[in-house]
Amino acid sequence: MTSAARWALAFAVAGGCAGARADYSSAPLSGLRLAEVSVRAEAGAVVGLQTLMRPDRPTILVPAYFSCHATCPLLAENLRDSLGRSGLADRFNVLFLSFDPGDGAEEMGEFRAHHRLPPGWALSVVRSEADARAVLDAFDYRFQKTDTGFDHPNAAFVLTAKGQAWSGLLMGTDNGPADLVKALAGAEMSDRAGLWPWLRTRAAQPGSVVVYGFAVVALALAAMVVALVSRARRPAAP
Repeated sequence: MTSAARWALAFAVAGGCAGARADYSSAPLSGLRLAEVSVRAEAGAVVGLQTLMRPDRPTILVPAYFSCHATCPLLAENLRDSLGRSGLADRFNVLFLSFDPGDGAEEMGEFRAHHRLPPGWALSVVRSEADARAVLDAFDYRFQKTDTGFDHPNAAFVLTAKGQAWSGLLMGTDNGPADLVKALAGAEMSDRAGLWPWLRTRAAQPGSVVVYGFAVVALALAAMVVALVSRARRPAAP
């Protein structure tokens, strides 16, 4: 089963129901980065989505919509409480992204106040459905408008601090402190991994054979250069 198929299966299990099993797992496409789109922030300003992330700590990206009265509030309140119990509240940046362009400053303010969200958490709204899909389709996160709101999976994405790349997945609405400890370790490990997550991401994209071929050739050439330099520095036999 491919990584994408495993991810789709995970969402089939976790999506759309409050009682779904909560769990942390590493990202099927480690290294995937956010699409560059503009969003509306709470103060009303239009900013780049990446500007709401922080370079000093991983980000937990939570897709939601702020008029939701079902699982979005459960996810928000559980994340708030679990971060507090784990002692990791200052180790993560939390960023909510509403995929409903109809949400505005009023909905953001009510969501924050009603669910007592920490002041350091960032809330934002996409400017169009196309922008929402540009960001979330890359994670295979699908949502659908209904008569009463939206059908959507219950999940949050962990993004690394340095590379702002996808490192982990929090599934369900009841992730506990142990899941957040794993999420932090996974994000920090991904930042240290360097090139490997990027290569894994490229493997799932068109032209991956060319990318890997180039990487193999580059590594072989580098090894040859090191060997030649080492031989040139070796003292001549008497």
